[in-house]
Amino acid sequence: MAQPTGKAAMPPPRSKKAPKTFSGDEDEITEFLDVYECCADDAQLPKTEWVKFMFLYIDRAQRLTFEALDGYATEDWDVFSEAIKEAFVGAFQTKKCTRATLDAFIQTASAKIITTDTELRVYHRHFQGIAVYLITDKQLSEKDAARYYWFGFHPSTQEQLERRLGIVKPDHPREDPFVIKDVYKAGCYIFNSNTFNRTPILSAASPVQSSSIKSQGASGESKVSKKTVQLPEEQPANIGDLLEKLPPFQAAKLY
Repeated sequence: MAQPTGKAAMPPPRSKKAPKTFSGDEDEITEFLDVYECCADDAQLPKTEWVKFMFLYIDRAQRLTFEALDGYATEDWDVFSEAIKEAFVGAFQTKKCTRATLDAFIQTASAKIITTDTELRVYHRHFQGIAVYLITDKQLSEKDAARYYWFGFHPSTQEQLERRLGIVKPDHPREDPFVIKDVYKAGCYIFNSNTFNRTPILSAASPVQSSSIKSQGASGESKVSKKTVQLPEEQPANIGDLLEKLPPFQAAKLY
């Protein structure tokens, strides 16, 4: 069964996979855009529909603000998203980070169980935004960053990741943290939203115990009944015993 795409594949507002409804808080706009763009990419939503569809996830009180931005009338996502960043410039400016910033982020992130590739990508982007700054500023080593990255996952998510990494990286030294790109790649494999078993087929119909067959003959319509015979658990010793256990039946004429 083919996976739905476009609007049909977008998560309903306020559902678990949907972006959190944006209510105007500047501190939430970066995550809101990250999650929305991930959802739109996953759903293969045409980019010409990104602008108008985003309004399903915006609080009604905020819609006039967004409708006044460049790119809204022309439905140009690139122009529209840049206008959003200008309107909420404080949220998109590079901010100074410290190890305490990373500690707080890891503590919050590790309390959440990741179940989708969208959630994984949002975590990855936010972590990288802090870690790259700290590495560039000589406050964090690559190895320490990898350790932080691992512990930013919930313990149950760590177990899933470790099982996958044990397969693809069986010789990884146990005393070293897994490399960030390897962990992310394993997560993308585990939480891939396009895996075949995320779209179950219809359950198989129960076996028919009895049915009727209609046949059209020269003299009209006849009805033939068919019954299913349940064999006993202990099989008879010979065919004669078996025939004695069959219920009587009467054949219908088909002509």
